[in-house]
Amino acid sequence: MSRTMTRISILNVGRRAARLWARLGVPVMVLALAGVGGCASDRDDDTGYHVGELFPVQYRTVTVPIFANETLYTGLERTVTDAVIKEIQSRTPYLVVDSDQADTVLEATIQGVEKRRLSNQRRTGLSQELMYTVTIDFSWTESRTGRVIVERRQFETGDLYIPSSPVGEMPDLAAFAVADEIGRDVVDLMVSTW
Repeated sequence: MSRTMTRISILNVGRRAARLWARLGVPVMVLALAGVGGCASDRDDDTGYHVGELFPVQYRTVTVPIFANETLYTGLERTVTDAVIKEIQSRTPYLVVDSDQADTVLEATIQGVEKRRLSNQRRTGLSQELMYTVTIDFSWTESRTGRVIVERRQFETGDLYIPSSPVGEMPDLAAFAVADEIGRDVVDLMVSTW
């Protein structure tokens, strides 16, 4: 075999390998990443893997008293507490129970509510977009020992709302949206920080 033929053979093999990789490489990589990406260690499982979110397994119940409210926005404490309870019930394995039956306690205080102007209408100067922001302090603790599982201070969540025409959203809609976001954020922290 001559040198020229050897080079052509190597080029053909390289081209075939490149075509094969182009056809199969991406799907194989996606499947491999999907299989490995969803695995996490789980001490109670014999297989050593668990797909999905991991919550502390030593707890089964949580109580969520009505949040304290240090602001002038009355009623917000109930809205935020309800949103957090609904999120715990829908996304965690924990039962929300009365305080005398609970393994853990999730308490919070609403520290501040702020409406920040983001833009004005050109003709009237009225607020066109506002950012509705709620700041809370919260802690998730063990009932018996008082050991803190998760704690955050000055935890801030906000949502955009449009108070002016033609949309004319009410501030209550922004409060509900922020409450839902706080619920999601608190449950996310219950998963990620232990």
